[in-house]
Amino acid sequence: MWSDQETTQDCLGFEAYVDSLATVCVAPNIAPLTLGVFGSWGSGKTSLMKMLELRFESNTRVKTVWANAWRYEGKEEMQSALVHAILASVIKDKTLSDEFKEILKRLKRGTSVLKLGKFLGKTLLTMTPDINSLIDCFEKESGELAKTMAQFEQDFEALLKETDLDRVVVFIDDLDRCQSDKVVETFETIKLFLGIPECTFVIGADPAKIEHAIEDHYKLDKKDMDLNLGDRGFADDYMEKIVQVPFRIPEQTFPNIACYVGMLVLQNELTDEAWLSLVESRNLIVSHSTGVDAGFFDWLREQPRASFLNGVRETRKVLRRTQPFISILAHGLRGNPRQIKRFLNILNLRKLLAESNKLEVVEEVLVKILVLEYTWREFFTDVASNCGADDGRSELLNECKRWRKEKFEVLDSPILAKAVESPGLQEFLAQKPYLDTVDLRPYLFLAQTALQLPSPTLIPPDETVLGLVETITQEDRIRSRASARETARMDSSMAAAVARLLASKLNNVTSPVIQVNIVNALRTIGEKHASIFPDTINSLHDFDAPRSQAFALVVLPLLDLAEENNFNVKDLRHKFEKVSKLAAALTNRKERSNRVKQSETT
Repeated sequence: MWSDQETTQDCLGFEAYVDSLATVCVAPNIAPLTLGVFGSWGSGKTSLMKMLELRFESNTRVKTVWANAWRYEGKEEMQSALVHAILASVIKDKTLSDEFKEILKRLKRGTSVLKLGKFLGKTLLTMTPDINSLIDCFEKESGELAKTMAQFEQDFEALLKETDLDRVVVFIDDLDRCQSDKVVETFETIKLFLGIPECTFVIGADPAKIEHAIEDHYKLDKKDMDLNLGDRGFADDYMEKIVQVPFRIPEQTFPNIACYVGMLVLQNELTDEAWLSLVESRNLIVSHSTGVDAGFFDWLREQPRASFLNGVRETRKVLRRTQPFISILAHGLRGNPRQIKRFLNILNLRKLLAESNKLEVVEEVLVKILVLEYTWREFFTDVASNCGADDGRSELLNECKRWRKEKFEVLDSPILAKAVESPGLQEFLAQKPYLDTVDLRPYLFLAQTALQLPSPTLIPPDETVLGLVETITQEDRIRSRASARETARMDSSMAAAVARLLASKLNNVTSPVIQVNIVNALRTIGEKHASIFPDTINSLHDFDAPRSQAFALVVLPLLDLAEENNFNVKDLRHKFEKVSKLAAALTNRKERSNRVKQSETT
């Protein structure tokens, strides 16, 4: 298993980014600075920031401060907590004179300055003066407290000179997990330091969530704003005022993903010393002239036997087993590092469950199904809900394959229409291993803890019958067919009850699609339960046949099946031939074929 926590060991090729960002953080010509490390959930923001923090560890002229905004969120005065954390870090292991102890006290008691910063931030953005807030900033504060933002900056700069520091780099992580008011409060705190050249703030967040928080916080004030921002938007403008240098973590390339997965797999096979050696060799492996796989095996050949916890042969086997998965993970999980870690943990758990339950599973198939479940959750649930209990095959997967070949217009199945429109899904299904011919039952058994499917054993018989009838009489052909097959596998009494209700609905249904679904369902049930034909034939006699070629054509196979079970349906054939010349032609063709067969036997 792999930890979900951040790391300072570079498995993602962040070293080049860290080199550049470290230079920017202490560059004197752009100070003071706020740097934004932006990326989606799980993209590696915290790990990159930890690597950046580590880069300054040996520099005695640079002090780093790590603040997790989410953990500060519960504090009533988040601004005070953050400022106190910065001050505590600056004076750590330092001996201050009495004069600077007094400055430190003044800074810590600077509640009025914090309120002033919040007031000024609002005033700057809205251009709306708030005299009451201004009065409140000062009315309860003594003369010893800092009375202006300039005083705060002056005190803080003096403290930095006393502690012999050139730069304070403050890392603020998980800001996008905070509530809207706390996000804005953190930005207002940063504003207190924007006039101090020795300060750099590094903010790790998903920019879309931050912009949403800003808009949410100021929604009541927007009516009073007249900023003439045009298409850029209020949140964009606000962010630009705070974050001077935004850096978005690039999407991982295929070689980077392949190397990342290989390194994760090898981590459990190597000693600590060998693992650190692998981390140092990462760039050589990624850039190997014949590919990442060759890079790994070349590296393995160079390692002493003592490097391997389970022997070099077993390590090579483990690495080879991961090779088929790389493409699946790259396309399915879009190379998100945290998702890949979680995915591998779930995969290992399911392999253990398969072993303990003596289930035969193909690892490549297990991986692909897990990616499907992880990335296209709704589609996976539809596949599981329409999986055949007798052969474990999915009608939906089969129809997806047919659509990819024929590109037909989907008119009769909403779940197929959703699957066809889902971005990237069909391309993913088209890759090996193919799932449409796979018995999915053992894989769905392993996934059952993650699925929320109804359990038929807990549903009373009458509700089960009504539920099947309801699904069969929908316009979705795939759902209807799956329920018909489920009915056919039931005992005769249950199947007959479903068939009776379906037959009785024929005259009450106006949708041609549902009429066709009912007749197809009756045929599927009749293949296993011939006892349904008396009620079915009677209903068809009473049925006012629509003048539809499609309906007449689906009725013929049902009548053929009835005849095979020794039921007389000659009158019904004539009835449907009247409304369909094509049906009549097919009947004549069948009769001629039967006469030929009879003459051959005589």
